[in-house]
Amino acid sequence: MKQKQRFYLDCPYADKDECKELGAYWDMDKRKWFVPEGLDKDDFRKWWPGENPEYVDATVAEAERFYLEVDFSENGAVKELGARWDNRTKGWYVHAEDKLKFKNWWPTLKEVAEEATPF
Repeated sequence: MKQKQRFYLDCPYADKDECKELGAYWDMDKRKWFVPEGLDKDDFRKWWPGENPEYVDATVAEAERFYLEVDFSENGAVKELGARWDNRTKGWYVHAEDKLKFKNWWPTLKEVAEEATPF
């Protein structure tokens, strides 16, 4: 059976909710939104590849990441809320704009102070 080609979008993070409301789906592997079969691609024209010169890839820049303190038993909860796993640091992070949703997992002040200490 032949797999259908997905129509991927260049949707910036700030537009993700609008894109989702129109019916787009998120591809976790490609980290991009796509138009599912049966929907009109024209409804997503502003996110067509090459249409938005200010588009920045969906990967969150290091400076925009807010790292969380997550107990192993809570991995599913933070993932369901939208946190992402960083293999390099072996920790969960969120886009800085979304950190209020994750207040239960903010690092303690002691840990933040220790990380800021240069020696």
